[in-house]
Amino acid sequence: MRHLVTLLVLLAGCGSDTSPNPTPAPAPLAGTLELELRDTAIVTVTPTDGDRATIEIVPSADFGLLGSEALTATGFVERYPEANSTMYTAKYEVAAQADGPCGSEPISVALALHRQGSNAIVIGGLSAYCGAGKHHGIPVRVLRLAGDLPL
Repeated sequence: MRHLVTLLVLLAGCGSDTSPNPTPAPAPLAGTLELELRDTAIVTVTPTDGDRATIEIVPSADFGLLGSEALTATGFVERYPEANSTMYTAKYEVAAQADGPCGSEPISVALALHRQGSNAIVIGGLSAYCGAGKHHGIPVRVLRLAGDLPL
């Protein structure tokens, strides 16, 4: 019995109390995309938790819809393994732009970007809607986005 107690004490001392290294957070994706062919938008996708990400867009032109500030929102990274593709989506709220097509109404903007496989190229757009919290229906304008957002 004495040997058993000694053995248990020794085994307890052999353990390690160091916890395993945490998994590092995925690196942000960043790139400059073409916005309506002549302008640009700097897009940064920073993974946060699970399929969520902070998605920031800094457009070089506002088209009377995007405002003059960077657009930042919590969005989603949606993986479709059956199609070998990934979608990046987010919803933004922009203050009214008096000179824009929505006049005094606030503007809701929806982002959708598509990546096929591990390509660096993404394509998609920003759909702008007149009214707060309105990210569906017929958009007042769709702005095309395309370019490199390297993995």
